[in-house]
Amino acid sequence: MAGPGGELAVPRGLRRLPLQVMVIPLRSKARLAVVPWIGVGASVDVVTVNDPEFDRRRLEINLRRRFGLTAAETGLAAEILNGNGRKEAARRRGISG
Repeated sequence: MAGPGGELAVPRGLRRLPLQVMVIPLRSKARLAVVPWIGVGASVDVVTVNDPEFDRRRLEINLRRRFGLTAAETGLAAEILNGNGRKEAARRRGISG
């Protein structure tokens, strides 16, 4: 990251999607006495961490429950939702389209 704040990807090893981290400096025009959780003279940042694999698992659980799909059907449906159509999704899953 260059300068205050920014985004970065944190690698997690083979076959794992990286964590997506965003850092945002928090600036307030309020007096510090009005915002007691900000320490005097301390910089404060908001840090968010997104796990794309968690989002994918949640999507697959929802597809399974809503449509009664098998694990293989759920995986293919999730790949199709990633984009590029059915044939590309089948290629990414290693199955015939």
